[in-house]
Amino acid sequence: MRMHRISGVSGARMAGVCMSVAIAAAGCRHHDPITFAPVEGRVTVAGKPLTASDAEIMFMPDAARGTNGPMSIGAIAADGRYVLVGPGGRRGAIVGHHKVFLAVANPGSAIPQRFRSPATSPLSAEVRPVGMNALDFNCEQEAP
Repeated sequence: MRMHRISGVSGARMAGVCMSVAIAAAGCRHHDPITFAPVEGRVTVAGKPLTASDAEIMFMPDAARGTNGPMSIGAIAADGRYVLVGPGGRRGAIVGHHKVFLAVANPGSAIPQRFRSPATSPLSAEVRPVGMNALDFNCEQEAP
């Protein structure tokens, strides 16, 4: 095999430069280990759409079930519908298991107290990697 000099660069040196460029290119590829999937749905209280415009639904990854990463939040519209958004405006939530709870600005909201904390909320969800995750939640009133 015959080596050619290119602009005063020896074949061995050229091979080294090419190897460095290949390694740098491989290292520059951005690989996001966190997979997001779109999530939307509807929140109801006792079967009726939640109309609290001051409420948000929160999906907190459930580390106890192997899901780690940032939370996703969805503002609840007047008809009870929400669309989740994660950090940086990414649509959806991390694929995996989540604790679900509702953040409420108004303490007099119709949302029962137990749904307002990840520690007490009975709601949970699994976000799947393929397709739209349509996840509806019904928050039943507490029995007197």
